[in-house]
Amino acid sequence: VFDELDRHIRGESLFYECRYRMIMKNGDVQWCLDRGCIIQRNNDGKAVRIIGVNVNITPVVKWEQSIIISEQQLKAMIQSLPNPVAMFDKDFNYLAYSSRWTDEWRFFGNASEGKNVRFQFKPEWIAIMERVLKGETLSSEEDLIEFTPGLEIWVRWAMQPWKNAKQEIAGIIVMAENISSKKQAEMRLAQTSKLSALGEMAGGIAHEINNPLSIIKGYIDLLRRHSSRQSLNNDLLLQYISKMDQTVGRISR
Repeated sequence: VFDELDRHIRGESLFYECRYRMIMKNGDVQWCLDRGCIIQRNNDGKAVRIIGVNVNITPVVKWEQSIIISEQQLKAMIQSLPNPVAMFDKDFNYLAYSSRWTDEWRFFGNASEGKNVRFQFKPEWIAIMERVLKGETLSSEEDLIEFTPGLEIWVRWAMQPWKNAKQEIAGIIVMAENISSKKQAEMRLAQTSKLSALGEMAGGIAHEINNPLSIIKGYIDLLRRHSSRQSLNNDLLLQYISKMDQTVGRISR
């Protein structure tokens, strides 16, 4: 306190200002703010009169401390989230991020508080973030995004604005999850399902063909038997041929 006052008396500052705390007689802590300036000097330039104020700013300091604690709690909460989440201000600077975010998007470079991502993210992402800053909430269950040439990643993402105490949009919260492994597993499962369905269809087709072929084979055997016995007449021949023709039509359908 006296160091700041002496600086002003020596002419090293335009005014005197100091913030400090006092221990009261009852043991309580009171925060004070002193402000003042020299209003009179003698002929030798020595300060002879200073005027100023002393303000009790304890409520303000407690409010500031509560904000700091709340901010620390918020950052700790975001960091422990199981999802890849990051919080940005209006200028696209990192405010907070989860540990999962740093793990999944390591190829973006290390995330750090205050780091700007405007030139780090693809222009398409920045365009989406700018829309969110205008009040939109955007999301996609699956997007195939080319991050770098040859590096395509399936991403499930969501972006929404966050607001300050005045209910003004102050930044963006981004959730972006790398679902490439999940998508690949789904594609493998779909391919397996297709092959299974194809196998069932092939089995069904084989059944639908084998049954009428057995009928045709039966009539051929009858024709051969009648021929060996020389008991085949024209009417019977036409009847067998008609049955086989109908069966061939069934196979064709």
